[in-house]
Amino acid sequence: MEYKLQIEFIHAIESKLPLLSFLFYRNNLVQGKPFKYGFRIKNIGSTPLINATISNITIKSASGQDTQSNLSKTYRTSSINPDEAKEIWVDRMGTEMHGLAAVDCSIKSDNSSDTIKTFQKDEFTKELSECPSLNYWVDFFFIRSRSEYSQSNTNILILALTLLIFLATVLPYLKPLF
Repeated sequence: MEYKLQIEFIHAIESKLPLLSFLFYRNNLVQGKPFKYGFRIKNIGSTPLINATISNITIKSASGQDTQSNLSKTYRTSSINPDEAKEIWVDRMGTEMHGLAAVDCSIKSDNSSDTIKTFQKDEFTKELSECPSLNYWVDFFFIRSRSEYSQSNTNILILALTLLIFLATVLPYLKPLF
C-alpha cells in the first residue's frame, strides 16, 4: 500500500520574554540561538496511516558550509487519518551554521511492504512538490547569521530612539493647540 504524507519542518524559538522574542526574533532561526524543532505530518492520501517510524534525521548546510547535525533517535507516529495533521517535536538545538540549510529524514511504515510518498510545501506559493525518493523527505529553511540578527536589532532600537526624540521635540509645540 502507498501512503501520501505532506511533511513540514516546524520550529519554535524558546524565550523567557515572549514580547521581546516577537520583536527581535520574529520566529526566525538565528545562528547560535537555541530552538526546538520537529515535523508537522499531514496525511494527504485516502488511506489512514497506522504507524510509522521517523529516523536518520539530519540538518546540514545547503550553502557550502561543512556543518551537519545528525540525530540518531527514532520517533514513532500514532495513526494519522486522511486530512489529519500531527506534530512531532524532535529535539532542541543551536547551531553555528547560517544561510540555507536542509533537513531530511527517513520515514517508514511498520509494514515493510508499504511505501510512503512524501511531499513538501513551498512556503511562498503553498504548492506541494513530491520528494524524489520513497520513504524519504527533504526540505530547506534559512538560518540568519548572528551579525544580521545584531544589525536588525540595532536598527529597531535606533528607530525607537529616533521616534522618541521626534516626539520629545514636537510635543511642546503641539501643546498650545490642545
